[in-house]
This record gives sequence, C-alpha cells and structure tokens, in this order.
Amino acid sequence: MTRQPPTQAAESTVLSDLDAVGRRDVLKKLPEVTLAFWIMKIAATTLGETAGDLFSQTLKLGYFLTTIALFLVFVVTLVVQLRSRRYNPFLYWTVILSTSMAGAPRCPTS
Repeated sequence: MTRQPPTQAAESTVLSDLDAVGRRDVLKKLPEVTLAFWIMKIAATTLGETAGDLFSQTLKLGYFLTTIALFLVFVVTLVVQLRSRRYNPFLYWTVILSTSMAGAPRCPTS
C-alpha cells in the first residue's frame, strides 16, 4: 500500500495548528501589558542609557569597547531568554535592560 501525499487543505490545517502552538509558546514568555509593565519599561530604558554612559564615559572604556561589551551582554541574555520554556520576569526584564544598554547611542569621549 502506497501512501498518498496530503492534500493542500490538510497541509494548511497542519501548518495553522503549528503556527497556533508556536504563538502560544511565544505568548507564554511575555508579560501582560499593564501600567506596571510601562513603569518597568521606562525604568529599564533609563537604566540602560545610564549603564552605557557609565561604561563609556565614567569608566573611560570608550565608545568601541563599550559597544562590544554591552552587545555581548545583550546576546547572552537574549539566548538565555529564548531557551527558556516559560515567562520568567527576571529573564524578560534583563533582556529589556540589555537591549536598552546595547542600543543606547553614546558619544565618544573627548
């Protein structure tokens, strides 16, 4: 007995089921968007900008080294978050903070 290939409708149903499962997995890793979320987001952004200034200007690492260091911190925190199976507030906000640090524009020291 030979196996018949699935029909277009059957493939479409399977793919949409997989998409739904994938979306549920992603949604498990996200917080609810509430007032507390926005307060934390603003605080994380402010702390990220401050960390960038601390490394580049106060510690005099310079623009290039600070960018590399903070980008590596971002990559590590992102990988840890993506490997997580569920929402972990500490991991989530660490990624948000590291995003703010890695993306903060810094002026080279004079």
